[in-house]
Amino acid sequence: MRPDTSNRPHQEADDPMSTPRSRTAALVATLLLTASAAAAQAAPPRSIAELEGSLRSGKTTCRAVVTEALARIASVERGPLRPRAVLETNPDALGIADGLDGEQRAGTLRPLHCVTLLVKDNFETGDRLRTTVGSLTMGDFRATRDALVVARLRAAGAVVLGKTNMDEWAHGASGYSSRGGQTRNGLRPTRGPGGSSGGSASAVQKGLALVATGSDTGGSIQIPAHYNGVVGLRGTMGLISRDGVVPFASISDIPGVLTRTTQDTTRVLGFLTGVDPADPATRRSAGRSRTDYTRSLDATGLRGARIGVLRRVFDVPLTGDAKDVDRAFAASLKRMRGAGASVVELPALRGPQLRWIDVGYVSQRQFRPELNAWLAGPGRAAPVRSLRDLIATSERPPAASKVRVMRLLEAEQGAVAPRGADYERFLDGMRKFRAQVDGLLKRFRLEAIAFPNSSCAAPPLPGIVDRTYICKGVKQPLKRGGGGGSPAALISPATGLPVLVVPGPRLSGGLRLGLSLLGPAWTEPELLKLGYAYERLR
Repeated sequence: MRPDTSNRPHQEADDPMSTPRSRTAALVATLLLTASAAAAQAAPPRSIAELEGSLRSGKTTCRAVVTEALARIASVERGPLRPRAVLETNPDALGIADGLDGEQRAGTLRPLHCVTLLVKDNFETGDRLRTTVGSLTMGDFRATRDALVVARLRAAGAVVLGKTNMDEWAHGASGYSSRGGQTRNGLRPTRGPGGSSGGSASAVQKGLALVATGSDTGGSIQIPAHYNGVVGLRGTMGLISRDGVVPFASISDIPGVLTRTTQDTTRVLGFLTGVDPADPATRRSAGRSRTDYTRSLDATGLRGARIGVLRRVFDVPLTGDAKDVDRAFAASLKRMRGAGASVVELPALRGPQLRWIDVGYVSQRQFRPELNAWLAGPGRAAPVRSLRDLIATSERPPAASKVRVMRLLEAEQGAVAPRGADYERFLDGMRKFRAQVDGLLKRFRLEAIAFPNSSCAAPPLPGIVDRTYICKGVKQPLKRGGGGGSPAALISPATGLPVLVVPGPRLSGGLRLGLSLLGPAWTEPELLKLGYAYERLR
């Protein structure tokens, strides 16, 4: 995720359901809806445990679950306020469901049997779904294999329903792409979903799937989780392999999942971890990751925990921009104290102003060579060959009128190579920042540091005036990429430390606070325990 400050006027993309291919897909979806009216009337399972119970008891079948899910996607993605969260659905999903039903009849129930899964469009899938990173310039490109995350979820029994919209090439935090148009917030359709995993977060909130994949370079799981009121985990660097995920910058790229509850995250996470020879960063996880995180499901997990409260990072406040966010954060701290946690106010992290932004400078320099390497390797059959070629193609129809990240792409094409004294200085700044955060955790003997994921709620979509949105210094209507908020979501990318975002109290406009819990490296079990216990307090 990188903010896009382009001043190009806002334009709605053409309806992605308007092409001949899409009209055919819409017809199929309509037939599915008609054929499954009874299934569509039933509410979809709200958790993996609920789905598992229904399958074991014989109340439903995987085919019925997937039929209902596809029908729901087709129904929700209609009309002027459709979320534009799902780019396309999997034509093989029902066949996969039938196979899983056959396995169950033969006595086999996989650990994630028939869990409905949506995949962010920068994850490779070795099926008939396209992998376009949200860009029209990628045409009908289809990968030859699954990203490791997707492969492991499929092996555990998950059914891939389709691909989700995202900020094009993972640039920005507004949820817009030239392929899919503007994604809408899953809680309030006049608000933005965040980016770049906004389509995944919106889809999960709308009940279109139990699990969706996401990736986070500079807040792209965290911000959508906060804006859409879902759970997002950005793990320790090296916990989950990035193999098969179109890169942005290896310094901070991390894949993960978005779910409705911490419990569902614990059910899924263990299938994603472990050393992968294709991603050297995962070597750090040897002996540190787990294959089962469900032992973290402790409703008393806050009792005796020490939680630090961070309100300021290098002269940048993390609170004070929106009264309802501040009230919700205060209420969250009160709840944790009531559950037996010790809540400790922390001193501000001090140092050179905006030192945390070093991660942005490093990632800008890594993007071009790493994308070019992917296009020369796994993406070699794509219609573009390099970042330079991508930019040239974006300037021609049909992409020209719809691509809105040109300034960022051009800046990265012109960025210096990731080496030299300046580059090393940026890396050193990140190391020093990590040392300071580690120092706070150790000095105050903390299980986690708490802060609001953003000091403001999800902003209105471009051109929309929403009187329920109040953020200090922000005037409406906003331009694309506009909105207020703190740099809280950059703390984890700049340090490589894990952070869990869980939905907190209600905000104005029907939204939710995203409470961030950041912990020491490899403490995902403890963060999940805290998050699960926090959810039980509602």
